[in-house]
Amino acid sequence: MLGIERRGAPRWQPQSGLVQVGGVLLKVADVSATGLRIQGYRGSLSPQDRFALTLYLADATGRLELEAEAIVGWRSGDKLGAAFYGLSREDRVRLEAFLAAVDGT
Repeated sequence: MLGIERRGAPRWQPQSGLVQVGGVLLKVADVSATGLRIQGYRGSLSPQDRFALTLYLADATGRLELEAEAIVGWRSGDKLGAAFYGLSREDRVRLEAFLAAVDGT
C-alpha cells in the first residue's frame, strides 16, 4: 500500500527493501520516486551529504535493483531520509513503474 509523503510523492513501505550504503546493507523503511527513508544507519553521514547507494526492492509483482546517488535531507538517530540526486531517466522510469505496479495502478 502506498502512502503520501509531505512532498506529495506516493511512498511505499516494502516488506523486503534493502539499501547498500558504504558496503553495509540497511532496511528501507519507505521509498518513493523522489527518495527513501533508511533505518539502522550508524555511519557519519549528515544532512546535505551526498552518497552512493544500491537499492534492492522486491514484492510479489517483481524485483528492482538500481544504483543511485542521494543527498541526506535529515537524520535522527539511526534513521535518515535521503532524496535521489542525479537518478538517470531510465532508472527513474524503472522505479516509477515498480512503484505503480506495487500499488496496482
